[in-house]
Amino acid sequence: MKQIAMIGNTHFDPVWLWQWDEALSSITATFRAALERMKEDPNFVYSFSAPAVLEQVRLTDPELFEQIKERVLEGRWELAEGWWLQADCYGASGESYVRQGLYAQRYFQTYFSMKSKTAFNIDSFGHCEALPQILAKCGIENYVFWRPAEDHYSLEQPLFLWEGDHGASLKAYRLGGEGGSYFGDQELKELCQKNKAQKHDLMMVFGVTDHGGAPTKAQIQEINRLSESYPISFSRVDDFFDRQDEEQLPRIKGEFLVNFIGPYSNVTEIKKNNRIAEYTLLNAEKICVIAQRLLGREYPAETIRQCWQDIMFNQFHDILGGACIKAAYFDARNLHGRALQTAGELLHYSLQAITNQMQMPGNNPDNAWNLVVWNCNPFRVEIPLEAEVQWAWEFDWYRDGIELEDEQGRIIPCQIIREQCVVPGFRSRFVFRAELEGLSCKSYIVRQTKSPVTVADPAVKVLENSHFHVSVNQEECVLRKDGAVAAANLFKPYAVYDECDTWGFNKTVWDDKKQYMTLKSSKIIESGPVRTALKTVWEFQKSALELTYYLYEDAVECRYRALWREERYGLKLELCGGEKGKSVTAASPYGFAQREECPWERPMGEWISLESEGGCMQAAADSVFSYDFQDGALGLTLLRNCIYGDLRTEPLDPEREYSYMGQGVTEGKILLYFLPRQKIANRATAFHNPPVVMAEANHQGRFPGTASFGECDSEQVQMTVIKQAENGEGQILRLYNTTDSFQKAKVRLFDTCQELAFAPKEIKTVLMKNSGFVECNMLEEDTVEK
Repeated sequence: MKQIAMIGNTHFDPVWLWQWDEALSSITATFRAALERMKEDPNFVYSFSAPAVLEQVRLTDPELFEQIKERVLEGRWELAEGWWLQADCYGASGESYVRQGLYAQRYFQTYFSMKSKTAFNIDSFGHCEALPQILAKCGIENYVFWRPAEDHYSLEQPLFLWEGDHGASLKAYRLGGEGGSYFGDQELKELCQKNKAQKHDLMMVFGVTDHGGAPTKAQIQEINRLSESYPISFSRVDDFFDRQDEEQLPRIKGEFLVNFIGPYSNVTEIKKNNRIAEYTLLNAEKICVIAQRLLGREYPAETIRQCWQDIMFNQFHDILGGACIKAAYFDARNLHGRALQTAGELLHYSLQAITNQMQMPGNNPDNAWNLVVWNCNPFRVEIPLEAEVQWAWEFDWYRDGIELEDEQGRIIPCQIIREQCVVPGFRSRFVFRAELEGLSCKSYIVRQTKSPVTVADPAVKVLENSHFHVSVNQEECVLRKDGAVAAANLFKPYAVYDECDTWGFNKTVWDDKKQYMTLKSSKIIESGPVRTALKTVWEFQKSALELTYYLYEDAVECRYRALWREERYGLKLELCGGEKGKSVTAASPYGFAQREECPWERPMGEWISLESEGGCMQAAADSVFSYDFQDGALGLTLLRNCIYGDLRTEPLDPEREYSYMGQGVTEGKILLYFLPRQKIANRATAFHNPPVVMAEANHQGRFPGTASFGECDSEQVQMTVIKQAENGEGQILRLYNTTDSFQKAKVRLFDTCQELAFAPKEIKTVLMKNSGFVECNMLEEDTVEK
């Protein structure tokens, strides 16, 4: 008979149906109890290691923290979580999961002189395909999870080799069902009986869960009693995995998804703020490296690390998955605010410090303003941008046309649009098309043309340009591209009744009846050389939706603003090609997943591609994080409208008032474009991370007004990270192959340039030191000359 490893553990939620300060007090009591159990039973072993929680204890009870350190060193307290905390595995970027591992392992090394071999992530709502590669390159060998359970994903056995999208594999174990979770002696006895037929050892986790609480005296006594009759013993998680024969384990490749409706679609705001914070901080890292090189400014490593810790805390699976009580999202908003403000200051202080030393192309008094546009993406972009400049009080009031002139004397037409204030002539806002090299700045002269501004004709009801034609009425929202129907349903809005609890435990799908909103008005609001715009207003019961279509030369953008006053109604936009879609490819953290039709809500990253026999079209969305795909059409989820913290253990009380998600204003934008799949990633990234536009007065400077500091020349390989190495010696570059084929890319940072080769979907970390590139792991160690 195989052995059963009994793992003493506390599944602790630092935020869930309570706020973080309440949990702060409960975890110290939990850890004291765990230490007491060790004194009482010399065989008892405890496994818990989330650095986010340990750091709270270190700051509030240093003596208790020292006791934990002693038990870690003697092997009785196992560091078996591997990440900063148990994160949601779809809502964040791939780089966030790298940082979860990087900062956790450095924390363990700093305070315990060791690293974790296991990532214990039992409560996350699914696990993306890139995780085996990311975890392995962060020194993790083993992975323990619980969801999806057997009813969502059937496994031959709970222990297997999980192979990721790049060939890297981990030993993985699924708890629950055949994998065992200990809640009483009967469950343990049943598992012991099942164990007779198993090909490998089994694992059981015991302890008090969620709100804290160590394994109890009664549990430990019962395990000791049952060990006289069954092959069970207290164990470390690492020891369990070390005993298993890897050669005998089945291999499973791909992602693990749950079928719950909620975690992928709940609380749009928290998911959106997470993405904005990630990009802001990644931009700050890049620009701080440039400022260090050009100006000798100190790289703010500690401040950046603290920002990442704030962002990572909000990636806890219940927070980012939208499963917490409403009050918890006030705290989460504040935490994102601290990270965003701090990262924004690092970014803009460095940008302004560099720009102050640049030679502006304009001259007084010929023109008042210049624009300096910073592309923080290390690839070339061609993108429409909006800018705004000031006139009144400093200069004369002005309400006419504007043009830009670049450093080569080329004139860039501008289209005047509505300024953000409502004082005509005080400021001017305009949109123009910019062409920018990778990781670069470019300066333009802003010139008044004195020409009258084109005003949209309210009599025109057709939205069209040389490539696109959009027709919107109650019956249809159709996009034609070069005369052919490209989208039979172009973001047609509908409501759908939602009977599910917060997660979708009680019911896993939306109601199957689409209740299309009623079109109330439609009018052209912009017309000019850069874009035209059609604004539509839709209604449903007590709610309204503004949906504005913008036609550019090569893409269609949809901006929406919903005022939602419903209870238990989700809001979606329907997208269907000229032909019914056969499959979708959805971006996921540091990768993508190809999926067929299914009725369940599925997660999407920064873009999604709808593929049919006639071709494919892509949508990049800044505030859409899930979709369903049925009958050849996508249903992009704008908001979910369920009750906060509703487990639905009993029927709802009709006399009680509940707090509903999604009520109030929800807004965002979606870009629809048509590209070969291998060019999708860069276009979507530029949409999510547009260049920074700065209005700058005329001045002299020692640096040119246009320059490029680094780039990756491949449209298939993205350079996502440029940062100072954690030890302060050199710069770290992270790149990944966005395709499932072999690629090569020429990579440059400052004067150092080298061609790198990438396996399909490979994530590569490179250290630049002494004018050369050396590949290393994600912990920035184990360098190997290439």
